[in-house]
Amino acid sequence: MREVDELINVDDPAWPLLLQELSGADVPVEVLPGDPGAGRASLLQLQVSARSHLGGIVLNCGGLLVDDGWLRIFGSPRSAGLEGPPGLTERTGLSEQGPEPPRRVVLERSRRLVL
Repeated sequence: MREVDELINVDDPAWPLLLQELSGADVPVEVLPGDPGAGRASLLQLQVSARSHLGGIVLNCGGLLVDDGWLRIFGSPRSAGLEGPPGLTERTGLSEQGPEPPRRVVLERSRRLVL
């Protein structure tokens, strides 16, 4: 199992490129605030580096709401009092399971209808 510093301190982190790509998206993308400590813990549980898109999202934000929430991409768990979707580790149940990676795909479509 890799240590959290090894997962975070990478030569080419994905987050700056992701922010650039998101700013040029054809639909609105809201970057939700996350808790830095929870982001580090989630990265350690998932065992993905900040070089990957998943690692960049989990480490740096609480998630993404794409196209006014039609698509939710889970990030790190939210801090108490913050609204938004649960974190990836909360959604998969990984927070209760320990460091074992989840064995299922996590993708959720919002149930909101826009008329």
